[in-house]
Amino acid sequence: MNVLVLTEHAAVENPTVEEQVQRPHRRKEMSEHLRKQVYQALLAKSNNEKLGKNDTAAVAEQFGLNIRSVQRVWRRGKIQLANSVPVVVSSLKKGRVGRKHIPVDALASSFVSSKPL
Repeated sequence: MNVLVLTEHAAVENPTVEEQVQRPHRRKEMSEHLRKQVYQALLAKSNNEKLGKNDTAAVAEQFGLNIRSVQRVWRRGKIQLANSVPVVVSSLKKGRVGRKHIPVDALASSFVSSKPL
């Protein structure tokens, strides 16, 4: 029979949950203002629309974001510049998430409002 005996020494080696180092919590989604700031920072670091090797990592670290999110913003901006379209790096979720708008025709709404309870 194997029995695990905990001693005072073993308790010192394993820190409690509060003592462990916590990584800072990253934001789930970037606000539109933050996206613009990220794109402007990348644009400032770019040379002839080309970024250096660690530029996206530096900007990600500066704003506390994931490097992949920064790369995604840069890629969208580059595609829009190549197509001679004004650069808009706002969220693509707008209109796709949340409660959907139900169109109501004017005749039905007038019928409902005129009927007494």
